[in-house]
Amino acid sequence: MEDQKDKRTKLVYARIAGFMYLFVTATYMFGLLTASEFIVSGNFSETAKNILANEWLYRAALASQLLSSLSVVLLALAFYALLKSVDKNLAMLALVWRIGEAAIGGVMAVISYSALHLYSGADSLSIFEVGQLQGFAKIFSAAGSAGFYVAAIFFSLGSTVFFCLLFKSRYIPRILSMWGVFASLMVLVIGLANLIVPAQAGVLEPGWLTMFVAEVSTGLWLLFLGAKLTPRAKKTMVEK
Repeated sequence: MEDQKDKRTKLVYARIAGFMYLFVTATYMFGLLTASEFIVSGNFSETAKNILANEWLYRAALASQLLSSLSVVLLALAFYALLKSVDKNLAMLALVWRIGEAAIGGVMAVISYSALHLYSGADSLSIFEVGQLQGFAKIFSAAGSAGFYVAAIFFSLGSTVFFCLLFKSRYIPRILSMWGVFASLMVLVIGLANLIVPAQAGVLEPGWLTMFVAEVSTGLWLLFLGAKLTPRAKKTMVEK
């Protein structure tokens, strides 16, 4: 009876993790793609005009990215609850790394909304010249970019551990877990490359697609099929 209750609980956490995977991806992609439509690279005046023409949508895009970061905590907690019986210490380590990612995302939201004041704040426009505002905007942009890649490193470490635990547990097909490990490590390489050798890191950008495929496919599997709690997986958990 207790075993069946534990199984049902794990299935619930698996479906929550699957839903949160898709939710985090959807909210982040909406925010990222929508906000990028307003930015004209190297042209502060045109960017300001675009934002002022539809400021509420730009603010909503930034809020969507913040919501994505906040939701990472729920995603990580669901994975921890699902995988702690496989290896509690590693599951906790992955949880801490993903929470670190969420915290950095919160800081990036502060930077983004602060930069927004440069484009929409009348007081700033009256104090500084456009060239000065352009310089400030570049500083905010550089800070946001650095924060993004640092958060990506935290994300990749936590994601790698979670996928390793999924591989060990056999809760999802092992080929899917292996792809997740590969994609997560690819993000780690991309993040480090952009911080260390940014001029050459552009060639690695297509690697983001591997992570997108891993997240969406894993999210769909867990949401609709749940975790495959085979006798072998449960035996492993008892041994642990």
